[in-house]
Amino acid sequence: MAYSLFFSFWPVNSFILPGFVGYQAFLFIRPTLLIVGLYTPPPLPNLPFHF
Repeated sequence: MAYSLFFSFWPVNSFILPGFVGYQAFLFIRPTLLIVGLYTPPPLPNLPFHF
């Protein structure tokens, strides 16, 4: 019973949990990137800058 219940909820858990963790990481990383972008000078034009 619990086995079939677990597998019936598994797609929901595997979809919501990574999205929730990714959203928390996004909320944490976005202000950090904003602060880093404000306090670091822009790269020189002749420097190879790849994302």
